[in-house]
Amino acid sequence: IFDRALRNVRPELWPIARPEMSLSDPDDLAALFAEADVAPPVIHHRLDTQQLAATDDIWTVVMGCGLREVVGRLSPQERTILKSEVIVRAADHKCYAVNTHVLHAIATKEGW
Repeated sequence: IFDRALRNVRPELWPIARPEMSLSDPDDLAALFAEADVAPPVIHHRLDTQQLAATDDIWTVVMGCGLREVVGRLSPQERTILKSEVIVRAADHKCYAVNTHVLHAIATKEGW
């Protein structure tokens, strides 16, 4: 939904470079800890669904994740258009929930 709307507003910003996606896999997250010379972490991967009370709540999700950085590159007028398109597309697709996944990692670094 967001990608299609962004392509209509600012096609040169698509595809989106999303650095946070490099940590979307438990193995990649464990590698980050290893690079920092931290003991292997205990990683919990939680898959969940976030219910949306209304389709316009999708914008809250956009602004609460890595997509906010892309939105920040837009002019105020472009942001308004993008927000409207995202909300309309969510309504058209009857989007009342978004799937989420979260990685929690717990580790101890020696000497700290």
